[in-house]
Amino acid sequence: AFRWINQMLLNIPASIQEQERPLLREAGKILKNNVKAVMRRSDVEEAAVKVEPKNYDGSRPYVHMQDDISYKVKKSKTGALYVSVRGGKMTGYKWHLVNDGTVKTNPTHFIETAENKSGQEIEQAIDRMIAEVLDGAD
Repeated sequence: AFRWINQMLLNIPASIQEQERPLLREAGKILKNNVKAVMRRSDVEEAAVKVEPKNYDGSRPYVHMQDDISYKVKKSKTGALYVSVRGGKMTGYKWHLVNDGTVKTNPTHFIETAENKSGQEIEQAIDRMIAEVLDGAD
């Protein structure tokens, strides 16, 4: 009986490590959805009655920040996995300006708000993953 318990305990770290990437993907999806929910929709489409808005490179149709959010699981230089949630090619450069504000605009702090809003959901995802690993270890 002790040998079985010892083997089960030795297998838990490997099982958790196998679930790391899927868990980070789920966390990225949660963060992406919360960033999209928290981010205010600008009125640039409505304001441009006569002139169709365009992207920074002149392309059309206009891509709004809410429609250009991506997440990806990456590996750091030290080998640790992490999730990156960011703006896409057309809007990524705007994130720090909108989040932190400028001389002419007020900060929205949508990144911090989305992170705070996501914390409990991500903790629940971690709890579910651990419960699945422990159930599978039986």
